[in-house]
Amino acid sequence: RTSPRAMFVLLVAVVSTASSEADWKPPTLIEPFRIKVVEPVNMLSRASRAKKLRDAEYNLFRVKAADVILDFLTDSGTGAMSCAQWAAMIEADEAYAGAVSWGKFEESFHRLFDFTELLPTHQGRAAERLLFGELAGEGTTFVANTFFDTTRANIESNGGTCVDLQSTPEEHKQGFGGNIDIARLKELITTTTVHGVVITATNNAGGGQPVSLDNMRKASRICREAKVPIILDGCR
Repeated sequence: RTSPRAMFVLLVAVVSTASSEADWKPPTLIEPFRIKVVEPVNMLSRASRAKKLRDAEYNLFRVKAADVILDFLTDSGTGAMSCAQWAAMIEADEAYAGAVSWGKFEESFHRLFDFTELLPTHQGRAAERLLFGELAGEGTTFVANTFFDTTRANIESNGGTCVDLQSTPEEHKQGFGGNIDIARLKELITTTTVHGVVITATNNAGGGQPVSLDNMRKASRICREAKVPIILDGCR
């Protein structure tokens, strides 16, 4: 254990070696934020947790959230909000029409995309329901780096077929295990009628693996040349 005096000497040594205040870094790495809100957790015993699992017939969707200590069922809505996000909620103008918050959202959208139309939904699966209610149907085929479960359900419930084209082992080694297999995509588009290509970034059904920008650009070029719609699922 380092004594307070030794820590002081170490701190002075670090500060003295920095050429300017901007170059100074603390001797230890800490999280660059402060936690200001504490939420109590119901600490159940192992026996109690086991009983609740049995009562739910081991169906995690039947377990009450208040009885869960660490939630690994989903990453949706489980993170803490920043102080800027809380402030934005307080300042938000939620007028029925012409809201200021809508204007900010629309401006950001058009800065990033060249689409003329924008239709917001409350959740990704709601957007999938609207999109594939129009695009999917009997005899349609859709391709993805790996389909998320709700995306697959929305396509198949409308009569479509889903084909997963997961990345190659080499791409996994390079750190982009979420990529779509470009060679197989090109082959499939030239031999089969493909009605849409979905790129999910990150590849949630593939273990949350990242997708490289280069991979997405290559997939986009193939789809544009073949006049096949490419859909970016960016809900992550």
